Amino acid sequence: MGWTKILEREIYYTYGAADTLMEMVDEAELDWRPPVPEGAQTTGWMTVGQLLQHMTTSCGFLCQAFLKNDWSFMPEPSGQDEVSAPVEAMPSAPSVQAARDALAKDREVATAAIHEAGDERMDTEMVKAPWGIEATLGEQYLDMVRHLGQHKSQLFYYLKLLGRPVHTGHLWGLE
Repeated sequence: MGWTKILEREIYYTYGAADTLMEMVDEAELDWRPPVPEGAQTTGWMTVGQLLQHMTTSCGFLCQAFLKNDWSFMPEPSGQDEVSAPVEAMPSAPSVQAARDALAKDREVATAAIHEAGDERMDTEMVKAPWGIEATLGEQYLDMVRHLGQHKSQLFYYLKLLGRPVHTGHLWGLE
């Protein structure tokens, strides 16, 4: 089995589960973020709306950047954390439906990128991410699907904290 089949399977389950979880978000919760316990040093939690928006560009959008080697959308390194912007600067989804629609488009972009690249290119072409990781194109694509998967899991736990009846089936795309 080649990269195309492996990535198609991962995309199918990851995007499907992410959409199912997004559908469980109430519009009134877009500004909610997990509470920070008193005295904790933890900062930087995204709101639900920021998380939804980030999920819509955490895979396919980046696969396309790897495919075209076009990182012009990324800001110049600031010398601090070169991978992510401060949470306060992150945009929020305007609505749950807008996020779900954008996620569906991102899924199309991811699928198109893997098909355009093809198995041979994904297996042999070395590419370097702006954050420093060099790997084959296929490995970078898989990492981008995993990136979305991490944020899908984050949304799963946000929903648990909000009291939603989510379970393992939701997390793995079995619902």
